[in-house]
Amino acid sequence: MGSQIAMLGALAGIRTRLHDISEEQLEAAIASNRKHMQRRVDKGKMSADEMDAAFGRLTTSTDLTAAATGADFVINMVQIGGFGSTLVDFEIPRKYGLKFTIADTTGPGGLFRALRTYPLMKGLVQDMAEVCPNAVLLNYSNPMSMNMQSVFRTRPDMQAVGLCHSVQG
Repeated sequence: MGSQIAMLGALAGIRTRLHDISEEQLEAAIASNRKHMQRRVDKGKMSADEMDAAFGRLTTSTDLTAAATGADFVINMVQIGGFGSTLVDFEIPRKYGLKFTIADTTGPGGLFRALRTYPLMKGLVQDMAEVCPNAVLLNYSNPMSMNMQSVFRTRPDMQAVGLCHSVQG
């Protein structure tokens, strides 16, 4: 995603820092970005030099403080517990006779996900207050409304907005 952001005309000169606690996940993100951008080069939608320039402004870190220091924007896109936890979010309520269509934003599944995500959200905004106090948080993680309540309860002065993952489309 980082290099894809750098391809947007008005954002072409920005520096992007990707953070994950897993070096393996960071490598996968870079490989995915490179593959996507190479397709654009192959289709003539961008030059190889433009691709190289975008990647030249992209750094990665498993250290959140290093990644966020001095940032103007922080984009949060996490799923604590991964896919396996999401399955449990469906299975536990179903075991007790509760049926619903989605388990990541509302109902018992949304609450389970919120309880897993709250500690990260609280820590993130506390870290941002120290290393990038004027940054705007763009949150793409569900359960959106519960996560944003957590953000504003932790740091009422925070500049933050919750966005649906399909907004950019």
